[in-house]
Amino acid sequence: MTYKGIKVIDVGCDPEDDVQFGTCELCFSYGWTDNPFMVLEFPDGKTAQIDTYWWEWGDYREYGVDNVVDFSAWLSEQELSEEEYSDLRKGYSEVLVKLIEDYNYRVEETDDSL
Repeated sequence: MTYKGIKVIDVGCDPEDDVQFGTCELCFSYGWTDNPFMVLEFPDGKTAQIDTYWWEWGDYREYGVDNVVDFSAWLSEQELSEEEYSDLRKGYSEVLVKLIEDYNYRVEETDDSL
């Protein structure tokens, strides 16, 4: 079974300053982060706030789209597996990050053909 109809209803950020980056003396530093998120609405009206950033071993990366309205329309047409749908409802960011990457790749490919 596949699921469709998820849309973005809000975006925001939860900024922090004085954040530690890196894990060793060579790359250790402090800085600030935006900690962006998207709020998704599911076909049944329930919502989930999902982070669109990633921390790994002291490295920080933000994921985003230039056109949220277009991304929301694209997202609503994507057929998601039951596992992906369930993970999004739980607020897991891995699925949303992958969808953002897929969307951005599609946009880049379309822009390159112009």
